[in-house]
Amino acid sequence: MSDLGRYDYIQARLQARHGQRPDAAFWQRLGALRDLSLFLQTARTSGLRPWLEGISPDIQPHRIEQLLRQRFRSEAQLVAGWQPRAWKAATDWIAFWVDLPALGALLRSERPPDWMKNDPDYHSLAELPREARAEALLQTPWAALAPRRGNTDDLRSVWFKEWKRRRPRDNTRNLAQVDRLAKALHTPRAGNEQPATSTAADVAAREQWRSMLNFRFRELTRAPVSAMVYLFMIHQDMERLRGDLLQRRLFTTATTETT
Repeated sequence: MSDLGRYDYIQARLQARHGQRPDAAFWQRLGALRDLSLFLQTARTSGLRPWLEGISPDIQPHRIEQLLRQRFRSEAQLVAGWQPRAWKAATDWIAFWVDLPALGALLRSERPPDWMKNDPDYHSLAELPREARAEALLQTPWAALAPRRGNTDDLRSVWFKEWKRRRPRDNTRNLAQVDRLAKALHTPRAGNEQPATSTAADVAAREQWRSMLNFRFRELTRAPVSAMVYLFMIHQDMERLRGDLLQRRLFTTATTETT
């Protein structure tokens, strides 16, 4: 299959999945629903349904986060499998964007939160003393993120360096497009984790970021970067869903405890 033929094939699949994403009006409708049961019932009428499998009103908050992380990684690996072989490794690496907040906490904290010791992704690291975790990271799928002696880069910077290393020697246009995406991702509005509560400025910044991603996705077709932009759009949807679910789940817990 020629490059253009493959990119047409990829674009058709991406557009189909993009078309299943909730629009702004649906997100606004969800935002008005304060009850978690009703929120879940309504969200499952949309393209969010696969992300909500196994999530019930009484689910533990950290289980919500675990399931959403796993589903984002699966989506990234699926999309990477559609890419030309030369771009698969760089696209695969986006699956680990979702792990940066937790891994950063594990490398910094003497005593990680208790939930990490029960999390299937992080428990083997969380049970170790802090000084042993960096070396243990070398035996995990996140080995490329392990701090090197004398290297003071933060985890996000290490992630970006590895992402760049995985890119092939492709034509200048493709590489320039990915470089522009990487530059945009360095901004605070493109953070990896949306808090359960947000200021109006936080919400506005994320909306600006989402608008930029949507514009880039429409603009950048027939190119490897379009699959990457799609994945970061999905990540934003996941973070928005995560914040909405946690806000309602924690509110339900607090209400129960005070009654």
